[in-house]
Amino acid sequence: LQDCALLDNPGQAFHGENAFLTLDRVLVQRAVAGGQFNGGSVTVTDSALIEFPVDSPEFADEDNDAIYFTEGRHTIRRSLIGWAKDDAVDAGSGGSGEATVEDCWIEACYHEGLAWSGGGRKTITRRTVVLNCGQGVEAGWSSSAGSPDVYAEDCFVAGCAVGLRFGDNYDWSYNGFLRVTNSVSIFNLRDVWGMNWDDWTYRTNQMDIRGNRLTAPNPLHPDNAVWDPEAAPALLARWFRAPD
Repeated sequence: LQDCALLDNPGQAFHGENAFLTLDRVLVQRAVAGGQFNGGSVTVTDSALIEFPVDSPEFADEDNDAIYFTEGRHTIRRSLIGWAKDDAVDAGSGGSGEATVEDCWIEACYHEGLAWSGGGRKTITRRTVVLNCGQGVEAGWSSSAGSPDVYAEDCFVAGCAVGLRFGDNYDWSYNGFLRVTNSVSIFNLRDVWGMNWDDWTYRTNQMDIRGNRLTAPNPLHPDNAVWDPEAAPALLARWFRAPD
C-alpha cells in the first residue's frame, strides 16, 4: 500500500499469517488495533499509526496496540506511532522473531512504547524518540533463554513512568538482556529500572546501560552522565529537526 489512508476501522486494520506487507506513506487512524502479524515480514516506512482505538483520557484493557509482531522479521522506519491504550509496538508471543525500529517518533501510549518479549526475540532501535508512555523501551518477559535481546542506541526517551526497563509487570520469567547506549533518558519517574516481579530482584547483570544521559546519577548504572540543560540545544538537534 502506498499513499493510502485507513480510518475508523471497527476491528484490526490488518492481520497476517506468514504474510508480507509493505506500508509506504500510509495513515492508519482509529482502529481497535493496527494489527497482529504472525510470521512473514512487515515493512512500515514514512507512515503514521495513531489512535487505537481513539485519543481519549479513558483507559481500556483490550490489547489496543498500534502493531503487534510474533514471529518473522519486521522493520519500521521514519514513522509516527502513538495514542494507543496499550503499546505502540509489541513483539511477544510465538517463536523467534526480529524487529528493527529506526528514526521513529512514538508518543502517548498507556503501556509501552516498545514492548519486546517472548522467545528468540532480537530487536534493534536507533534514532527514535519515545515520549509520554507507561514505559519507553522494555526488555520484558521471556519464553526462552537469552530472549528478548534488546539493543537501543541514539534514542531520546522522556516523560514516561519508566524510561528504560528490564523486567515487566508480571511474575513471569526474565532471561533477556537490555543494552542502551548513546541515548538520553530524562524526566521520567524512573529513567532506568531493572526490578522484575518474578523474584523481586534488580537485574543489573542483565543490563548494559552506559554512555547515556540521565536526569540524575544512578549508582546502579554509574557509566552514564547527568543531563546538562545548557547543552540541550546541540544534543537535541538530531531528534528534533525539520523534515528533509
